[in-house]
Amino acid sequence: MGLVRFAYKMLLRKRKESLAYGIMLFFLVITTVILSDVVNNPSIRHGEAYMGDFLITFIIFIVICFSSVMLYFANDAFLQLKSEELLIMGMSGQSFLAITSYLWLQIMMLLIAYLPLGLCTGYFMAVGINKVMFILMHIHASPFFQPLHCFLYTGLFFLVLIPVILLIDAGFVYRHNIADLLHEDHIRNDSNVVMLHLPSSAYIIIALLAIVMFLTVPVDIDCYAMPCMVGAIGSAGMLVKTIPHFLKKQTSLRLIDNKIALISMSFLSEVLKKAKHIITIYCIATIMMIHMIMTLKDDPVESLVAAHAYIITSLLLSVSMMYLYRSMILKRKMAIINLYKVGYMLSQFKKIIKQEVMSFFGLLIALPGLYIIIMLLLLLMNHTISLSFVMIVMVINILPPVIMALMTWRYYRQSIIVELEEGVKDE
Repeated sequence: MGLVRFAYKMLLRKRKESLAYGIMLFFLVITTVILSDVVNNPSIRHGEAYMGDFLITFIIFIVICFSSVMLYFANDAFLQLKSEELLIMGMSGQSFLAITSYLWLQIMMLLIAYLPLGLCTGYFMAVGINKVMFILMHIHASPFFQPLHCFLYTGLFFLVLIPVILLIDAGFVYRHNIADLLHEDHIRNDSNVVMLHLPSSAYIIIALLAIVMFLTVPVDIDCYAMPCMVGAIGSAGMLVKTIPHFLKKQTSLRLIDNKIALISMSFLSEVLKKAKHIITIYCIATIMMIHMIMTLKDDPVESLVAAHAYIITSLLLSVSMMYLYRSMILKRKMAIINLYKVGYMLSQFKKIIKQEVMSFFGLLIALPGLYIIIMLLLLLMNHTISLSFVMIVMVINILPPVIMALMTWRYYRQSIIVELEEGVKDE
């Protein structure tokens, strides 16, 4: 009981750090409930109205797998935030079993808190989605449904997923001793391999090649699959390799006298390299799923399922990105305090934070969005899609990263600026 009470108290004390992991669990539960309803809703799956059974099931399977990968990233960041607590337990003589049980208890407490909330929210969101789908598909049926099958599939999914996460956490505790936990970057050893082992300038050529392919292939959505993939690789490579390499040169040559840009661009370069795996997944998922939505636009059921899958994927990716950013912000506190001690002002830190966060999420929207815009404009000029469809796609593409940028900026200011302001008042 002592370990349970200690785990609960530490979870409450570090509630801001635990909240992001809880939000990821919450989104994952909602995702599973909604997609389970789409697959098993008898009002949608009737007669000739449901022809893409295999395709829709495959899309949903991919999204569920993708959601599990995002939970893995969230769990990895959660372990980074817990390293100080694990270090203290290790130095106080706690055994491997006690430390592992401490992590397991905290994860189970989060699951107990967010699973019922996610089930209830997911059910009511599924009802709203059903209502919209029934209107668009001219189906006369009640949007309410028996949630038993959705809750059952969600429970089975987590019965498989949670033990895997617990084993990963146990493996982390087993592999890392006190000396490892004292090292700041003990969790992730970033290699120099991104997606292809290419020089940073090569991704500029790949990105330009994708634009040339869009302009030279026939104006047909089926012909745009290869340019989309090339564009996704090019934009991901530029974000995680070309731009950090460029910023490193700029900070050492041209920005040395600009106190604000020097720090903000150094921080931006760091976060782009640290978040390379999520950024790569984001670029590929965003561009290819937008292409999939447009490929399936003539089938109402398949297009709606693809749109739901894209929105869920985009939200999960954005939350994962925000979670990773928050863990990096906590690691930066000491560096920022040292900068404050050598003469940086609070007003300068506010500008640095704004410039860094807006640049990061701006690049995240702009580079993959460039290929989406080119594809949409070509199809619009060919009268393949309507202007309203273009506007809807652009909104669902931009809105999640913008929301996460504002939330990250707010958290950054609260965790750094507020602390520095309190220090100024104390002095």
